[in-house]
Amino acid sequence: MHNFAVVATHVLNYGLYIGFFFAALILLRPVTKRLLRPKHQVTLWGIGWWICFFTYVAGHWGARIPVPVSFRTLILPRIQPSLGESQPMYLPIPGMDGAADTLVLPLVGEFPISFNETLLAWAGIVWTGVLAVIVIVRILQERRLRSIGRAGRKMTDEEMRQYGVDYPGVVVRLCRNLPTSFVRSGSDRHFGDAGHVICLQEELPRERMRLVLRHELAHIELNHLYYRSYLLFTLALYWWNPILWIACRLHMRDMELACDEAVIEKLDAQGRREYARTLVELASGQHMWGGVTSFGECDAAVRVKRVTAWRDRGRAYHWLSLFLTILLVLFFYCGGPIYHG
Repeated sequence: MHNFAVVATHVLNYGLYIGFFFAALILLRPVTKRLLRPKHQVTLWGIGWWICFFTYVAGHWGARIPVPVSFRTLILPRIQPSLGESQPMYLPIPGMDGAADTLVLPLVGEFPISFNETLLAWAGIVWTGVLAVIVIVRILQERRLRSIGRAGRKMTDEEMRQYGVDYPGVVVRLCRNLPTSFVRSGSDRHFGDAGHVICLQEELPRERMRLVLRHELAHIELNHLYYRSYLLFTLALYWWNPILWIACRLHMRDMELACDEAVIEKLDAQGRREYARTLVELASGQHMWGGVTSFGECDAAVRVKRVTAWRDRGRAYHWLSLFLTILLVLFFYCGGPIYHG
């Protein structure tokens, strides 16, 4: 039971640590959504999920990229000295020598606590059980999506050229009665025979199929499936933290906005109107849980409004957005306390 108590404490510490990152990004969103391009917002979220999944990376970045002011300094009032890294220790680890029985919260202070190791152990057991269920559900979901694609007709090379698809490792399948078009990473029929599989609604008119296909290809070009993988892995580990679910929702919205922007900046005014109409008719607002991104996912009203109001802001806006994104990455994910024991 002691091991489960230790696991529960680590999960609570890391879940709180990650929650502080994303709570800050959520609070900053009214500013960042105006100053940053959607694809740069996706990058800011994505690096956060990646670092939060590979938690040791932040410690190495902190040591090698010191910054004068760091968000990590604010949220790590106490670190765990036993592993040689700046791992969070808001709650002391049960049985650790020299660990005071206090809860330490950033900007708040210390509070004495009384450990109930049995309760912590049961929390660890429950967390392990829910994690196992999440993993099983995701495996079944991936199998279902793969079977949906296999049931569809594979687009020929000639058809793909007509739609302007010239990406090695991308397979396009046309499926009947598909709720929404989507793209997933992985094989088509046999392991290693494709890098990505796009499933499109076979009933789509040619022009709309071209627009939807461009959108799904933008997900591949912008590496959204990799971001989503880290997002889902981290969400599975810290499923009990509601802040992460809010961050997940906003990150997915930004992915869709980034793909919309990537498509419409290459269209003329008539093409943008047709794209907006396609969104109105096909965007369902449903989430496709698993390692996929779908055309009809996430806040159609917001996306249509952005498409109809789109204007080219020029290269200066792009470089300003990129510069601010780099500053935010340095502030949030670098620096901070480092253990040198």
